[in-house]
Amino acid sequence: MRRYSITDGVSLRDALSQLHQDLLLVGLDESCFFRCKLVFSELASNAAKHMPRGGEIKVELFEERVEIVLSGEKPFRLPEISNCSPVYAESGRGLYLIDSVCQSRENTANGVKVVLIRNR
Repeated sequence: MRRYSITDGVSLRDALSQLHQDLLLVGLDESCFFRCKLVFSELASNAAKHMPRGGEIKVELFEERVEIVLSGEKPFRLPEISNCSPVYAESGRGLYLIDSVCQSRENTANGVKVVLIRNR
């Protein structure tokens, strides 16, 4: 398990780089590797943008799944239902993308937990 602290654009970039290295070390298949990076990136950018002091992302690898948990000092809740924004909208597609590639997503007491299935 690894924790990544996200407070701004620089820490987001550094965390994504470290996640990339960590995922390579555990030998995830290409599909799961891509989905993990996509979910991590979307959650991290939301943390940097919407959480007053940023957030922390915990990535935990299990034999059959990967769990990615975003949490912060103050509760951070994502909408239960995701909709894809129009093509030319500046934002509004991240949650839709997350829901498209993960098995489940749930709000927790401090944030959000996303579960991805390995080796689909």
